[in-house]
Amino acid sequence: MNDPEKSTAHPRRGIHGDIDSLKQYYKHLTDSEPLTPEAERALWDQMEAATDRIRDILYTFTFVQWEHINTLRSPSALTLLPDFFPPSTFPETESDRDMAALTIKLQGWLQELEDLSRKLKRAYNGKKSTVTAHRKKAVELLKQYPASREKLQEWYDVVKVFRKSYLSSGDDLFAETHMTLAEKLSMDAEEFLEKLALLDREFEKLEELRQQVVTCNLRLVVSLAQHYHGSSIQLSDMIQEGNLGLLRAIDKFDYKLGHRFATYAAWWVKQALSRAIANQSRVIRLPAHMIASIVRIGKAEQDFLQRNGHMPTDQELSALLELPRERISAIKKMACQTISLQAPSSDYTEKDLLENLLCDNNAVDPTQQMTSRRLMENLKKAISNLPEREQQIIRLRYGLDGCKPKTLIELSTLFNLTRERIRQIEQRAIRRLRNPNLEICYQDYFFDH
Repeated sequence: MNDPEKSTAHPRRGIHGDIDSLKQYYKHLTDSEPLTPEAERALWDQMEAATDRIRDILYTFTFVQWEHINTLRSPSALTLLPDFFPPSTFPETESDRDMAALTIKLQGWLQELEDLSRKLKRAYNGKKSTVTAHRKKAVELLKQYPASREKLQEWYDVVKVFRKSYLSSGDDLFAETHMTLAEKLSMDAEEFLEKLALLDREFEKLEELRQQVVTCNLRLVVSLAQHYHGSSIQLSDMIQEGNLGLLRAIDKFDYKLGHRFATYAAWWVKQALSRAIANQSRVIRLPAHMIASIVRIGKAEQDFLQRNGHMPTDQELSALLELPRERISAIKKMACQTISLQAPSSDYTEKDLLENLLCDNNAVDPTQQMTSRRLMENLKKAISNLPEREQQIIRLRYGLDGCKPKTLIELSTLFNLTRERIRQIEQRAIRRLRNPNLEICYQDYFFDH
């Protein structure tokens, strides 16, 4: 579904355009019927069967065997287990004692796998029956702890790189490419291409089954996205973000644990929706932990309001959440949203912009500005009738030429006169300006004159 233009500060797409696109999307949901428990189980059985066939092929490659060995013998091996294996592979590892026993068990398993891999490498140039026997043992050994679908996809991508390198190599690189295949895969090019063709077909079947799971759970995404709708992100965009979470859930789901997929997928969809709101709903992006703090403060304010009948102060929130008052104040400032002045004032029209409805209290009144300018012009005209020295003193004393007003001491130094003499000249000039013949130039600008 193509997205029309949008703004993060305010949706510019138009409410009617978004509704039309959603109507089209909802029509496609007529085929999205939730699966019964029996149908869902059968579908995941098919996916697991396709995944097992993929494992049977990938496990014959030597580089896959050595990645098991190198990864699981690394210092961070225990932290990598959740990504390397499905959760059902080690369901009993809940305590430190179970984890220690698992570590010992894995080390023995890895040692046996390493011995088989070395035998396979040494036997590569020997009898084909010996190579086939070692491969079969390695596959059976690896299937004791089957790898996750994400790892299988990762290895499939690596194998496709090998194929691209082999098919694009010229005569000069042909021998070198054969050596690479022999070292990384322990098989010749003909056998490698044959196995890769089988892999392509199995992954196509797996993708078809995966799309069936997606189609049957699209309504779940829509229902969850509607609960999260209300931010500046359009509902259609929220649905797309939720669909990405659904795809992630399919890759992570382990049906052998006995849970319904919808129950598991809801958490990934909610996580995708929450992350999308945090990343896209603000002009100035905030980190995820700051979004969590803002939500926490908002919930605390609502709870306090329901119990006490008024909004809490920063001091009360500080005591309630056990956070410094300065921290509460800073988080509240971060929660303030920016507003675009070019945003329409209504969802139904873009003619009236906010900038046309808001006033600037600091702006100069045009009428007052014009009045002040005319007053200055008339005042300068009246001053021009004074003697030259009086004009200079009045202009410098009151800064009428745009300069800073000068004190009597500064003027006495400038004109080489005493302060008293400067004051007398100033007073005489003011009396002359009050002459009815000159006062008429500016008397209309004052209420009292």
